[in-house]
Amino acid sequence: MKKMMKNWKLGLIVAGGILVIAVAVGAFMAKGTYFSQNDQTQAINSDFSTVLLEQKNLKTYESFSGTLKYEDDVHIITTGEGVLTYLAPEGQGLTRGAEIYRIYQSPEDSELLAADQQVTSADANVAQAELILENLNSPATAAQIASADANVAQAELTLENLNSPATAAQIASADANVAQAELTLENLNSPATAAQIASADANVAQAELTLENLNSPATAAQIASADANVAQAESNLTQGENTIISTDAARLIARQSLCNADKEDEASWLCPYNLRGQAFPDKLISSLIDMISNNILSAEANSLLNAQKNYEAALESLGVLEKNLEQVLSSRLGLDEPSTEAEVFQATQTLNSAKEQRLALNELPTEAELLQANLSLQSSKEQRLALNELPTEAELLQANLSLQSSKEQRLALNELPTEAELLQATQSLNSATSSLNIALQNRKDLIEGYSASLLMFGELSAWRDMKEGIAPGEDINQLKLNLIALGYGTNETLEMDSTFGSNTTEAIMKLQSDLNLISSGEINFGEITFVSGTSMVNFSSTLPNIGGKINTGTELFSLTPIERISTQISSNGAINISSKSLQKVEIQVDVADQNLVVKGSEVEIELPDESTIVGVVDEVGSFAIVPQDGDPFLEVSIAVEGSTEYFKWTGAVVTVNATKELAKGVLASPVNGLLALLSGGYALEIVTETGTILVPVETGIYADGWVEINGSGLQPGTEIVVPSQ
Repeated sequence: MKKMMKNWKLGLIVAGGILVIAVAVGAFMAKGTYFSQNDQTQAINSDFSTVLLEQKNLKTYESFSGTLKYEDDVHIITTGEGVLTYLAPEGQGLTRGAEIYRIYQSPEDSELLAADQQVTSADANVAQAELILENLNSPATAAQIASADANVAQAELTLENLNSPATAAQIASADANVAQAELTLENLNSPATAAQIASADANVAQAELTLENLNSPATAAQIASADANVAQAESNLTQGENTIISTDAARLIARQSLCNADKEDEASWLCPYNLRGQAFPDKLISSLIDMISNNILSAEANSLLNAQKNYEAALESLGVLEKNLEQVLSSRLGLDEPSTEAEVFQATQTLNSAKEQRLALNELPTEAELLQANLSLQSSKEQRLALNELPTEAELLQANLSLQSSKEQRLALNELPTEAELLQATQSLNSATSSLNIALQNRKDLIEGYSASLLMFGELSAWRDMKEGIAPGEDINQLKLNLIALGYGTNETLEMDSTFGSNTTEAIMKLQSDLNLISSGEINFGEITFVSGTSMVNFSSTLPNIGGKINTGTELFSLTPIERISTQISSNGAINISSKSLQKVEIQVDVADQNLVVKGSEVEIELPDESTIVGVVDEVGSFAIVPQDGDPFLEVSIAVEGSTEYFKWTGAVVTVNATKELAKGVLASPVNGLLALLSGGYALEIVTETGTILVPVETGIYADGWVEINGSGLQPGTEIVVPSQ
């Protein structure tokens, strides 16, 4: 295909040459000088002049319109938030290590609190996930089995009670409640009995005696009795404390049983709580009641609820015992001290209260008292009647479901976890750990101080946080190369490899310290921008104001890399830096002219000020682009030679002149010197000492008004006749 294109191109060149020759012949004929092959000597007409044959290179030329530009711009987008304190000036060229922008971050108290809460929550989730995985990998404990057996027994008992009539004891208790309520109502409707009056009189007498004792010193019997009361109260308190310990342990066992039986995270709100020696929040009580009502782990929930009630009762009892000890101690101490005015006052009030209660026995009951007594009697009767009713189908169904659930949970303690359960638990733990790491990093990022984005050189863009522990990568090697070039390490200290080690951390900390940045030893994503080399800051109409707050994702401006910097470190530690301009011209070349732009060939670039510079074809498109209208073309990129930057002409339209050498060192004549012979072919009119003669010639390549010739006795410097201009 290329050979055909070359022949086609040469055909065009020869055809062009023939056209010019025809024009030249026409000019000769117009002057009456059309030659036959037998013509030998002629005089030179005044309308003609002479030129010399030359040995030269024949070339063809073509001009293309293109655009002087650089590689694509790099957009600078913030990856943190804070107060903007510095922006690289517009139009400034930034080199390695230059600051692009700087911000000052100062987290709010609410942000710190929220971050701490996220860490706490994530930590709790990790602990929960670890506990679930540990439970799956551990056999059921004796306590768990005992608890599950107890739940089954409780469920069986509940179902049995529903299927059995009320016992004599239950009926007797209900009858007693009714009788008590009737008695209370009867007492309200009857005057005080002699016994009630006697009791009230006794209370008055006791209050009088207490007041009298306060006004008299304690006897030996009173002191002995008080000492005995103190000893008994201390013993009771010790027993109460032991009860707290045992009920607290039972409560923890019940909680663990519930969490172990929970396969669906129904009690995820509970299991993170330790509860040891802690009060039980009201919301957890409500949640347990809801679980029992909805038959969700009801046996375990009920067991925990009962254990909690026992614990609360033990706490309440302990409080009573503590108060009782305080009272008996106070009473005992009071025997050694004279009665205070307050004690006498209190005793006086007690006596007055006893007298008032005695007088109240003579008064009739109020309407409110009678109403309350009637309501209590009605409630007792309803509870008694309920003992005669059979259970509903819903109650029986619920009891059967509870029993079935308890049995399933008991059987589950004998089963090993499935691979799916272990996989799910492991994935949950990994997810919780990942969330904790993110929360810890977010909390770590909330540090007050300066952070900045720095410019460094490299072809690989930054794409991740860089710190100890990350996977090796070429981006780390690229970072180390820049640190060495900036003087923050050597080939030996940084070990030029793709691993981020402690030596890299130290180098980064030194760099951050020198720039008065937060010295973390880590590079967060966005704190380094890798570009090819020196870059210019472009204008932006949306630049934020210095001193204003900026958020993550704010686009500041763009950078134009103007050269490619190559940094090499030799084995002896020497740093070798070379640069290459990134200025280029992009043109479109018709497929037919592709032989004019071979990769590596030089071209001439004409700038808008008419000065010219040299370019080298850097890249020629591999595939032709076929527009809707027009001929197919190839996209060609031309690099600008030399180190001079023509930054001011960026985006300007320039002219590219491409030259193709067709023949080298051939004997050539101006095309208008060829004469057409009557017998066919061409000849040149050669000047001799006596006039001119015709010498037949063979023609070859045509280019730029000249034609390759070959004829007898012809050589460079031979004088020929051509038409005058």
